[in-house]
Amino acid sequence: MTQSRGFWVAVVLGWSVMTFGVIGLFLEAERTHPDQWVRWFVGAALVHDLLVAPAVLLVGRFAGRWGSAVKNGLIASAILTLIAYPLLRGFGRNPSNETILPSNYALNLALVLGLVWALVGAALLLARVRRR
Repeated sequence: MTQSRGFWVAVVLGWSVMTFGVIGLFLEAERTHPDQWVRWFVGAALVHDLLVAPAVLLVGRFAGRWGSAVKNGLIASAILTLIAYPLLRGFGRNPSNETILPSNYALNLALVLGLVWALVGAALLLARVRRR
């Protein structure tokens, strides 16, 4: 299968940006701490491959009978939780600078997840009303 010209333009641009980032990571090593970045990168890959992907496959296997609204709610919840994880853990927080990570991220995540599941409930209710 041949790829379109746009695909190859995107590949070149993507690899260029990643190369620029990696070069900057090592050129500014005293500020970027490449050793910590490499540990985080390898750790994230291992967590994904050993925990997240199998969990998603298992949930997807058993969520098939729940309908698309519930599956989409589970996917959105997982993505939001993964995005919020560093904030919940306080990575980067500096006690001498209170303006870094100033919010209550656990409460914010709970509110957003509540909204997601309220929308799932509304979708299920709407589907039930349409069936009748």
